[in-house]
Amino acid sequence: MLHLILQFKEGIFSKICGKNFIDEMLIPYSEIYLKLVDYQTYYSNDPSMVKLLSLMNRIDNSDWMPVAMYYIRHHNERIKEFLQRLETFAATSMILRRNYNWRMSKYSAILKEMDKGIDVFSEMSTLELSNTDRAEVIHQLNGDVYINLKDTAKRYILLRLDSLLTKGQPYYNHSVITVEHVLPQNPKPESEWLKKFEEPEKYVHKLGNLVLLTRKKNSQAQNYDFPKKKASYFQTSGGVTSFALTSQVIQLDQWTPEVVEKRQRELVQLLIDEWKLDKHIDFNTFNQNFYIETPKGISASGYPVDEGFLVKKGSKFSSSVSHSIGTGYAELRKKLIDMKILNKQENYLVLTKDHKFTSPSTASSIILGRSSNGLTEWKLLNGKTLKEVLGK
Repeated sequence: MLHLILQFKEGIFSKICGKNFIDEMLIPYSEIYLKLVDYQTYYSNDPSMVKLLSLMNRIDNSDWMPVAMYYIRHHNERIKEFLQRLETFAATSMILRRNYNWRMSKYSAILKEMDKGIDVFSEMSTLELSNTDRAEVIHQLNGDVYINLKDTAKRYILLRLDSLLTKGQPYYNHSVITVEHVLPQNPKPESEWLKKFEEPEKYVHKLGNLVLLTRKKNSQAQNYDFPKKKASYFQTSGGVTSFALTSQVIQLDQWTPEVVEKRQRELVQLLIDEWKLDKHIDFNTFNQNFYIETPKGISASGYPVDEGFLVKKGSKFSSSVSHSIGTGYAELRKKLIDMKILNKQENYLVLTKDHKFTSPSTASSIILGRSSNGLTEWKLLNGKTLKEVLGK
């Protein structure tokens, strides 16, 4: 405990006194925190902000909150746009079942980017979803959402959809919100359901067959045929429902495979559009550089190109090689030296012109003078590796 106290004292209060810590850190961040959790009070005149924060506070972890607090503390503009970007990252991470350690590493990287003044709206930001993650989220949305995802994730997806369908300012502060099936999970053999759905297992757990209710109802009513079910199960005695998503279903005259398929396509497309899941990033078109730097002074920059990796003129390569470099890499180094593409200058080999290598690993291995994995050696200024950027 003494060690921790001394470390805290040396790490924090060696740079800032107690009064300044309270005035400049504790009080401002506390006020921002209150705005994020008591959003209905602080943003009462901004319905869209209330809607957004009411959703974000239903994400199954609060790890996104320090990132939001930091941004709001240091920026006066694009706050809502940033929170929307953060919501996409946090929500899709929940759908993809990212664990605590993964979230901590990512949110820490985002905080470091902001601290260094790196543009968090850039496609190279850690907040940007990879092409692989976008595809996987779409795959999950098109799967058996009810059984494949955690309760918090599937409920969040439906609430997010409801927010997109609702005009105005919905409040998702009900004490109980349940996810229910239209086509029942276990319809009776003689029911009308099985006359319309020959293969109910193909539809029952899909997003298009799910609705939201504000309370759990009796299991017997879940198996009612559609006309009776929508009248007595999906709405109150006054004929209303709390959710636009459920109201859509109540307005329909029948529930068939074609209806479920159409609704499935429409709902998934709403999230694709909102979270920009159909966006594909061609990282080869970026002019942002990746870097390799070592304590011994090796320093190189470059970027991916079609079928390879281009290292920029002036990059400093190791003048020596280790036994791990491999015969092919050793021969390539010798060839580059013989062609004077690499020139000896002081303690390094310096690249005399831009040069395209066949892969990121070939480039990093020649630069470092040892066998290496270019996907992890090449990094952006914010520390994000080429592997992370490409989503591999």
